[in-house]
This record gives sequence, structure tokens and C-alpha cells, in this order.
Amino acid sequence: MRIIALANQKGGCAKTTTAINLAASLCEKGHRVLLVDLDPQTHATAGLGVKSDQVEKSMYNVLTSVEGKKNLLEEVTLHLWDNFDLAAGHVLLSTLEQELIGREDAISTLYKALDSLYVHYDFVVIDCPPSLGFLTFNALRASHELIVPVQCCAFTLMGVGKLLNMVELLQLKLHRAPRVMGLVTAFDKRTRLARDMFEDIRKFFSNNLFESVIRTNVTLREAV
Repeated sequence: MRIIALANQKGGCAKTTTAINLAASLCEKGHRVLLVDLDPQTHATAGLGVKSDQVEKSMYNVLTSVEGKKNLLEEVTLHLWDNFDLAAGHVLLSTLEQELIGREDAISTLYKALDSLYVHYDFVVIDCPPSLGFLTFNALRASHELIVPVQCCAFTLMGVGKLLNMVELLQLKLHRAPRVMGLVTAFDKRTRLARDMFEDIRKFFSNNLFESVIRTNVTLREAV
């Protein structure tokens, strides 16, 4: 089972759009895929046509320690299409950091939930919140790979360094960290700014940058 997280503390970088389309493309190729919505804003859940306020059990129930509210990951997953399952997000995810604070193994909560899955998936794609808090740390701990979507705009790399510091911290503490890959999104080659930013991004990630570039696409915005 290959676990891929998508994270960037900057909002609006096409992180959720990438997560949804990556999961759907893997499914289209015949792989069994689970998309995990770890964002309290539940955009990935909504993007798949599921209303989070109508979901009885979500990722909150998987990660919580509250007796009577906790469920196995298999018990909260929604079967949407052949080979495509969703573990929905919920606004209550924003309360977990305070709920689990002080627990020594708190950052391994998601890792343990995925490790104990008895349903087989070829890929698990995790959509992280636009922050570097508890939920993102859990996703990094659980993942084999981290994709960092970055836009060709000002301030695009300001938060990426802090994200990579989290990855280094995991490597130091656990001797295990996800492989990091950058993905350029919302690229408009007609503007000089975008071309200049693309060069900065390429230098920053060096060999850890996908060759594929996601260009500005109105159809993607309309699809939402």
C-alpha cells in the first residue's frame, strides 16, 4: 500500500484539486484507492459530491480518543465508485490537537489507523489542511511520499521550507520520513512572473520536482 500526502500551508495552491484528480486517475488505471480528507474545511469531501454535514462518521471518529465516538477506518469509509473509497473530513477535525495534546504517540494516530487496515488499497491519498499543525504532522508520519503543490506566484515558497523542516524532524526522531516531490500548479507561461517563479521553484526543489506542470485551467475551476 502506497501512501501519498499532499500538503502546503499556503491555501489556494490546488492541493485539494490535485488530491482528487490524482486519486481518480489512479482509480481509472485500475488501482484500488482510498482518499482521506484530513482538512476540517472538507473541500475534498465536497469536491466528490458528499456533504460533510450529512456524514455520520468521518476521519474525526478515526483519530479521536473520546470513548463512544471512536471508529475503525473501515467503519467510516464511503464507497463512491468501483475501486474508489472516501474517508470524509469533518469540521471537528480542528479540535483534535487540543484533544490529543500531551499524548506521546499523538502524531502516530493516523499511521496506526492505516497500518491496521484490513481492507487492501493500492494507494491512499491524503489531502492535508493548509497548515503545519497536528493533522499535517500525522499525515507526514503516515506517508511514504509527500507531494507539495506550488503555484507560480509571489510568496509561493515561503511556507515550503517550514514544511520540509517538519520532514527533517521526522527523519531525526523516527529515522523515517516521506520522499518529497514538488509539483508546479496554476502555471501561466504567458506571464514573465510565472516564468521567473518557475525557475525559482526548480532551483529550490532541484531533482525533486515533477516534470509534469499543471497549467492554469478554467475547466478545473468550473468543475468544482
